[in-house]
Amino acid sequence: MHDGTPLAVGVAIVSAVLAGPYLAGLTRTAPDRDQPRWWHTRRVAGARIGTTIAITVSLAVLGALATGWAASLPAFVCLALTCAVLVIVDVECHRLPDRVVAAAAVLGTVLLAAATAVTADGSAFLRATLAAAAAFSVLFVAAVLARRGLGFGDVKLGALLGGHLGWLGWGQFTYGLFAGFVVGAVAALALVATGRASLRTSLPFGPALIAGAFTVAAGSAVF
Repeated sequence: MHDGTPLAVGVAIVSAVLAGPYLAGLTRTAPDRDQPRWWHTRRVAGARIGTTIAITVSLAVLGALATGWAASLPAFVCLALTCAVLVIVDVECHRLPDRVVAAAAVLGTVLLAAATAVTADGSAFLRATLAAAAAFSVLFVAAVLARRGLGFGDVKLGALLGGHLGWLGWGQFTYGLFAGFVVGAVAALALVATGRASLRTSLPFGPALIAGAFTVAAGSAVF
């Protein structure tokens, strides 16, 4: 476990709780193609806020465990905040809005570049860049070949997650992306087995990619 992990987890939880109500609003406005100023959120029900906070806290804690009290902590917490929105939107709409993924990519790049300036070591940033490109390439080919089950929104999300995993290391990158497919397959089989889906049912893959990436990132640091 990294030094300063308890403090990092505390900061992550506070950030997630404070951002939760705003992120809950984004889950309504971000997928709305008719709303150009999508970052101006609307009021939502308390249950949606609670669900959003629960997902955000879970992802933020995993992100904090992955980095500990390090210069890259803000990047991984912000990734958790945006991914919480993507999880809910993908489950509800089967979409991963480009506007959210692009904003997360820009913010992540800026924050990881800032972490690079703090550490004065550019190797992690270079690895992150290469990993993002590798994830995009592999998933793009998979999406073209699969035709169903993997959309181009998933490809872009995979590049976003791959870049952050690559910052941590090539092992985290490889296992993190692979874990996403494992989580997706297990979830699909569970839904089919319980009669809640069939083999022809289209299921959102973004939440599985996110769960796999964050779980591996945190697990590699804790264990």
